[in-house]
Amino acid sequence: MAKKPNRISETDLLYPTLEILAAQPSGEMTTSDLIVELEARMKPTGKDAELIDGRKDTYFSQIVRNMVSHKTAPGNIIAEGFVTHLGARKGLKITDAGKAHLSHR
Repeated sequence: MAKKPNRISETDLLYPTLEILAAQPSGEMTTSDLIVELEARMKPTGKDAELIDGRKDTYFSQIVRNMVSHKTAPGNIIAEGFVTHLGARKGLKITDAGKAHLSHR
């Protein structure tokens, strides 16, 4: 996944997402709650902070949701086995592989 200049990419979300999920007692979080936590941590600016035309969400929130929609793409946090997708409206859960990957950072 190529990174656009001065933009946050899915790859940039890997460790922050794992850290946030690992901090949850259940290891899981809804995508909506994850977006809020990642926004607070990463403080998107510029294009990432802009609302998408005709929608109520930002380009940044779309990047977070892309982690789910791109779940079979090589390098994706789900495809690599670091998190599992729990289904629509249920979010993501860190796996043992994700915890191990985080601990080797």
